[in-house]
Amino acid sequence: MKKFIVNTDLYESSDANVYTSYHLAKLLGLKPQLFFVDTISPMIDKTFHPESIHTSYATDLVWQKKYEVTVLEKISQQLERLSLAKEDFDLEVFEGAISDGVKSLKRHEDIELLSVGASEHGEINRLFFNTFAEKIFFNLHKETLVVRKKDDQFKKVSVLLDPTQNYDRQLGQVVKLIKRLKAKLHIICLVDVQFLGLNLEAFPFTPSPLEIQNKTSQVLLQKAELFLKELESGLKKDGIEVEHTVHVTLNEENIYGLDKLLHEQAPNLVMISPRSQFLGHFSLGSTTHYLMKHNNCNFYLLP
Repeated sequence: MKKFIVNTDLYESSDANVYTSYHLAKLLGLKPQLFFVDTISPMIDKTFHPESIHTSYATDLVWQKKYEVTVLEKISQQLERLSLAKEDFDLEVFEGAISDGVKSLKRHEDIELLSVGASEHGEINRLFFNTFAEKIFFNLHKETLVVRKKDDQFKKVSVLLDPTQNYDRQLGQVVKLIKRLKAKLHIICLVDVQFLGLNLEAFPFTPSPLEIQNKTSQVLLQKAELFLKELESGLKKDGIEVEHTVHVTLNEENIYGLDKLLHEQAPNLVMISPRSQFLGHFSLGSTTHYLMKHNNCNFYLLP
């Protein structure tokens, strides 16, 4: 069975991630695996004499493997808080530095999905305090769930599609997920109008700036609507319930236009490709951070 790696710090800050990831895994037919980077146990063994302070290990009856006792206690407490059972998860504990722990995920060839939590302020879970570790994580090029809030319903899913790019592969990922979730799909298309005004004294016989702006917006909107009409027709034939929104952003970063739409639509899940040209100069981390900070949504990042 394909794995769904669920990153946890074992505290309340990652409860929403564990809860939401578990319910999504059930719908997708994936086995959730808790993944924890234990940075403390190796430090204790290196710092203190074994006769004074040392780490203790015990074999867990469900997972049939030895784990550090405090880690096991914290995992049990977290699952109890969420009314979830150990039997519903696999568990991997990596002892060492955070960056090395994230690197270790590369050896898992059967990973289909990763998840990580975010705080109410938009910052990604403690696992990624280390910027280098965050880069390694996203360079795994796996589909990634970033959880902002607890949710066990995934009936309304929004996706940002860019008609100026080759979206076939991305659309294939979207269709696959929507069918498995049996969800309603809402396509967001941002029309980007970058307009600079004209000096009317230098160009007295040209159309007014407002005329040029309106004409440009109209042409781009028509192209977007045609693109979406053809796309919707194909998706409906595929049995997917779909609707769309076209939004014009004038001399504005597209990320802010997306932000406004998400406030209005309030979907359960938002699918985006952070590397899309739509998001301009924003990096993967800053895109995620900005959107998570300003919206109470969970995000599904497409590699």
